[in-house]
Amino acid sequence: MIRPHTEKASSRPRRFPLFDRPIVAIDVDDTLCEYDGQYHPDRLGSPRPFAIWALRVFRANGYEIVLHTNRSNHDLLRTWADEHAPGLVDYINSHPKNAELGMNPGKPVADLFIDDRDTYFLGQPVDWIPLINRLAAAGYLPLGVVLEALDVPA
Repeated sequence: MIRPHTEKASSRPRRFPLFDRPIVAIDVDDTLCEYDGQYHPDRLGSPRPFAIWALRVFRANGYEIVLHTNRSNHDLLRTWADEHAPGLVDYINSHPKNAELGMNPGKPVADLFIDDRDTYFLGQPVDWIPLINRLAAAGYLPLGVVLEALDVPA
């Protein structure tokens, strides 16, 4: 279950967003793009259904977008992002706040992490429509306004 940003398992509430703009870190394989289960170091799959739309939803809500993946070929990732999601991906596997705060460079700071291997998807490909609905219900996205603005398919 996604908890509203005012709740946390510890007694201290988490601040949202962490910085001036909210940050979302999104996995690539089986999350943003299709994945056949075989690692191909020189290519990425086509965008998953509604993945680019979801990036637009985050961008329309002021999020900075970080691709967060185990893949190390930044040129491949940047080329994929520029081709399929031009102007939507801000950073790859890092965020400037990591260096600024002296934090682990291997995991970007972010308000939200979306990955096909998290506790919600349990290794299944990300289904973007229910996820965006859940994030809206939890207070992370004002979905109604975004859906009108982006002409979302029915």
